[in-house]
Parts: sequence; structure tokens; C-alpha cells
Amino acid sequence: MSKDSYEFAYMSDRERQKLVITKTLVFISVIYSLWQLVVSDGTPPHSDYFNAAWILGAVFVYINLMTVRSELIEIFEHPVEFRGKEFAWASSAIFCAGLYFQFFS
Repeated sequence: MSKDSYEFAYMSDRERQKLVITKTLVFISVIYSLWQLVVSDGTPPHSDYFNAAWILGAVFVYINLMTVRSELIEIFEHPVEFRGKEFAWASSAIFCAGLYFQFFS
């Protein structure tokens, strides 16, 4: 069934709670990673790469959470059409750079 073929976009209270909790946890993880990025006293330099990659990955997740209309699981229904793929690619590249600097520097 296509995502656009819903007869109505009713969201139950339970699904709304799941969505709000998930968005809140993603937002908290972004704030924590930003704090770690700014206040990185005594942490190795490669951890900045991991924090930046986490922030971009969380932005990617949050963008896709904004597209949910009735159920949280509809993000993964076929055909999967993720939005903000640029953030996922940038996150992967920065994460790989962090791994490189962690193991080869």
C-alpha cells in the first residue's frame, strides 16, 4: 500500500506519544553532542568528528520523523523514500574521517 493512499491521517494517542518521545530523544542527543563538541576538555580530537557525525545523523533522522503522518513504522514501509540524504552521507564521511584519525594518527 502506498503511503499516499491513506484515506485519512488519523494518529492515535499511543502513536503520537511514540513520535513525541522519539523526537524528544533525538533532540536531546543533538543537544548533548553539541555540548560535547563545544566543551570537549581533555577528550581526544577524533571525538569531535564522532560528535559532528552524530549531529548530522540525528538531523537526518529528525527530518524523516517530520514526514510521519499516522504511524512511526511508516518510515520503513516500501517504497522507502528518505529525505535529507545529504546529511546521512555527510555524517558517514565525517564518521569515517573520525575512525581514520582514531586509528592512524
